[in-house]
Amino acid sequence: MQSTTEVLALFWGWFMIIVALILLFSRKAKENLLKSTQDSGIEMIFGFLTMMIGLIQVIVHSHWDGYLETIVSVIGCIALVKGISLLAFPKFILGVAKVLGGRFLPVSLIVMLAFGVYLVTSVYGLV
Repeated sequence: MQSTTEVLALFWGWFMIIVALILLFSRKAKENLLKSTQDSGIEMIFGFLTMMIGLIQVIVHSHWDGYLETIVSVIGCIALVKGISLLAFPKFILGVAKVLGGRFLPVSLIVMLAFGVYLVTSVYGLV
Protein backbone atom coordinates (compact mmCIF):
# COMPACT_ATOMS: atom_id res chain seq x y z
CA MET A 1 0.00 0.00 0.00
CA GLN A 2 1.31 3.43 -0.93
CA SER A 3 1.70 6.29 1.52
CA THR A 4 -0.27 9.51 1.26
CA THR A 5 2.84 11.24 -0.04
CA GLU A 6 3.24 8.70 -2.84
CA VAL A 7 -0.44 8.89 -3.83
CA LEU A 8 -0.35 12.69 -3.96
CA ALA A 9 2.98 12.69 -5.83
CA LEU A 10 1.50 10.31 -8.41
CA PHE A 11 -1.66 12.42 -8.67
CA TRP A 12 0.22 15.69 -9.19
CA GLY A 13 2.88 14.06 -11.36
CA TRP A 14 0.43 12.44 -13.78
CA PHE A 15 -1.75 15.57 -13.75
CA MET A 16 1.24 17.72 -14.75
CA ILE A 17 2.34 15.27 -17.44
CA ILE A 18 -1.12 14.99 -19.01
CA VAL A 19 -1.87 18.73 -18.93
CA ALA A 20 1.57 19.68 -20.26
CA LEU A 21 1.39 17.19 -23.14
CA ILE A 22 -2.14 18.26 -24.11
CA LEU A 23 -1.23 21.94 -24.11
CA LEU A 24 2.11 21.38 -25.87
CA PHE A 25 0.60 19.38 -28.72
CA SER A 26 -2.94 20.73 -29.06
CA ARG A 27 -3.12 24.22 -30.51
CA LYS A 28 -6.89 24.36 -29.87
CA ALA A 29 -6.46 23.49 -26.17
CA LYS A 30 -3.80 26.18 -25.80
CA GLU A 31 -6.03 28.76 -27.52
CA ASN A 32 -8.95 27.82 -25.25
CA LEU A 33 -6.74 28.19 -22.18
CA LEU A 34 -5.57 31.64 -23.24
CA LYS A 35 -9.16 32.70 -24.05
CA SER A 36 -10.34 31.52 -20.62
CA THR A 37 -8.04 34.08 -18.97
CA GLN A 38 -10.34 36.77 -20.36
CA ASP A 39 -13.42 35.49 -18.51
CA SER A 40 -13.58 36.40 -14.82
CA GLY A 41 -16.42 33.88 -14.23
CA ILE A 42 -14.21 30.99 -15.26
CA GLU A 43 -11.39 32.37 -13.13
CA MET A 44 -13.71 32.39 -10.09
CA ILE A 45 -14.58 28.73 -10.68
CA PHE A 46 -10.89 27.87 -11.11
CA GLY A 47 -10.14 29.86 -7.96
CA PHE A 48 -12.67 27.95 -5.85
CA LEU A 49 -11.57 24.56 -7.22
CA THR A 50 -7.88 25.33 -6.81
CA MET A 51 -8.39 26.67 -3.29
CA MET A 52 -10.43 23.58 -2.29
CA ILE A 53 -7.84 21.16 -3.68
CA GLY A 54 -5.01 23.09 -2.02
CA LEU A 55 -6.82 23.33 1.31
CA ILE A 56 -7.65 19.60 1.31
CA GLN A 57 -4.05 18.75 0.54
CA VAL A 58 -2.66 21.10 3.20
CA ILE A 59 -5.01 19.55 5.78
CA VAL A 60 -4.32 15.94 4.74
CA HIS A 61 -0.63 16.26 3.90
CA SER A 62 1.55 18.66 5.83
CA HIS A 63 4.72 16.58 6.05
CA TRP A 64 8.12 18.23 5.78
CA ASP A 65 10.36 15.28 6.70
CA GLY A 66 11.85 14.13 3.40
CA TYR A 67 12.48 15.56 -0.02
CA LEU A 68 9.39 14.08 -1.71
CA GLU A 69 7.19 14.92 1.30
CA THR A 70 8.35 18.53 1.19
CA ILE A 71 7.72 18.84 -2.56
CA VAL A 72 4.19 17.45 -2.21
CA SER A 73 3.46 19.77 0.74
CA VAL A 74 4.77 22.78 -1.20
CA ILE A 75 2.51 21.89 -4.17
CA GLY A 76 -0.48 21.92 -1.81
CA CYS A 77 0.53 25.29 -0.38
CA ILE A 78 1.02 26.73 -3.87
CA ALA A 79 -2.43 25.47 -4.92
CA LEU A 80 -4.00 27.05 -1.84
CA VAL A 81 -2.27 30.41 -2.38
CA LYS A 82 -3.10 30.36 -6.10
CA GLY A 83 -6.78 29.68 -5.38
CA ILE A 84 -6.99 32.44 -2.79
CA SER A 85 -5.21 34.83 -5.18
CA LEU A 86 -7.64 34.04 -8.00
CA LEU A 87 -10.54 34.82 -5.68
CA ALA A 88 -9.08 37.86 -3.91
CA PHE A 89 -7.28 39.57 -6.82
CA PRO A 90 -8.97 38.36 -10.04
CA LYS A 91 -8.19 41.46 -12.13
CA PHE A 92 -4.51 41.39 -11.20
CA ILE A 93 -4.21 37.64 -11.85
CA LEU A 94 -6.08 37.95 -15.17
CA GLY A 95 -3.75 40.79 -16.19
CA VAL A 96 -0.63 38.82 -15.34
CA ALA A 97 -1.99 35.74 -17.13
CA LYS A 98 -2.75 37.79 -20.23
CA VAL A 99 0.72 39.37 -20.33
CA LEU A 100 2.73 36.25 -19.51
CA GLY A 101 0.45 33.55 -20.91
CA GLY A 102 1.51 33.63 -24.52
CA ARG A 103 5.20 34.34 -24.05
CA PHE A 104 6.15 31.96 -21.28
CA LEU A 105 3.57 29.22 -21.75
CA PRO A 106 5.80 26.82 -23.76
CA VAL A 107 8.64 27.13 -21.24
CA SER A 108 6.29 26.67 -18.27
CA LEU A 109 4.76 23.60 -19.90
CA ILE A 110 8.17 22.00 -20.45
CA VAL A 111 9.11 22.70 -16.82
CA MET A 112 5.74 21.27 -15.70
CA LEU A 113 6.30 18.16 -17.83
CA ALA A 114 9.80 17.62 -16.40
CA PHE A 115 8.55 18.16 -12.84
CA GLY A 116 5.67 15.71 -13.39
CA VAL A 117 8.04 13.09 -14.76
CA TYR A 118 10.30 13.61 -11.75
CA LEU A 119 7.43 13.10 -9.29
CA VAL A 120 6.17 9.94 -11.01
CA THR A 121 9.62 8.41 -11.40
CA SER A 122 10.46 9.25 -7.76
CA VAL A 123 7.50 7.22 -6.54
CA TYR A 124 8.34 4.29 -8.80
CA GLY A 125 11.99 4.39 -7.64
CA LEU A 126 13.44 5.24 -11.04
CA VAL A 127 15.31 8.35 -9.84
